[in-house]
Amino acid sequence: MRRVLLAAAALALLAVGCGGTETTDVDSAVLVSCGDFRSVMADFGSGVLTDAELREKLKEIDRSASVSEHADIRTGARSMLAAVTGGDVDGFFAAASKFDAACDRLGQ
Repeated sequence: MRRVLLAAAALALLAVGCGGTETTDVDSAVLVSCGDFRSVMADFGSGVLTDAELREKLKEIDRSASVSEHADIRTGARSMLAAVTGGDVDGFFAAASKFDAACDRLGQ
C-alpha cells in the first residue's frame, strides 16, 4: 500500500506543472538536484524503481542539493530523504511538493 501511495504522489507532482520562475542565481546544485528529482519522480511514478532504489536516488539528490546556495533546495532534499527513510508517506508527499515548487520557482 505504501508503494501505491508513493507512486500516486509521484504522478501527482509531475502533473502539477511549472509555476512562476525566478531564474537568477541558479547554481549548479539546483540544476543537478532538480533535474535528478524530475527524472526520479517520473521513474518511480512509472513503477520502475523499488522503494529501496527510490531511497538511494534521494540520497544522491540530497548529496548534490547539500551544496546549493538555496536553502529550500537543501532542506527540501533532506526532508524527502528523511520521510522516505522513516516510511512517512504523507511527509514524503509534502516534502516532494515543496521541493518541486522550489525547483519551479528557480526555473527548473
